[in-house]
Amino acid sequence: SDPVLQSGSGLQAEYFTNIALTGSPAVVRRDAQINFNWGNGSPAAAIPVDNFSARWTGWLEAPATGRFNFEAGIDDGIRVFIDGQTVIDAWRDQWTTVQGTPIDLVANRRYPIRVEYYERGGGAQIQLRYSGPSTALQVIPRARLY
Repeated sequence: SDPVLQSGSGLQAEYFTNIALTGSPAVVRRDAQINFNWGNGSPAAAIPVDNFSARWTGWLEAPATGRFNFEAGIDDGIRVFIDGQTVIDAWRDQWTTVQGTPIDLVANRRYPIRVEYYERGGGAQIQLRYSGPSTALQVIPRARLY
C-alpha cells in the first residue's frame, strides 16, 4: 500500500467515429480504468451510439510476480497487447466474456499496454479484468494503470 506505487493515473483514451480506429480521434481523454457499460448510449457526445472504436494506451504495473490471466466482458470486439504480446485477440461482433493468453509479469514492473475496441451495434460495453498471484479476479484498478 505504498502511496507512491498506488498512485495510478489511468490510461490515455482515444475514441473514433468508425469501427476501424482510423482518422483523427473525435475524443481524447484519460480514463481511470477500462470498465464501461454504455448500454445503447456512447462514451461521449461526439461519438455515435453505434459504429465507434476506442484505443487505450499506457502502462500496466504488475501487482505481484507470476502468471496473470486476463479476460474481458465485451460487446463487440477487443484486442489487448501487453509488453508487445497479444494477450486477447477477439476482433469480431460478439456479446460475451473472452479469455486471454496467460502472461508472466514481475511485481511493480510497468509494462506497455494497448487495448483496442470497437462497437458495431446494439449494446456497448467493455470491462478488462485480471487475476494472478494474490490478486483475485477484478477489473484492473486505476492504481495499476499509468
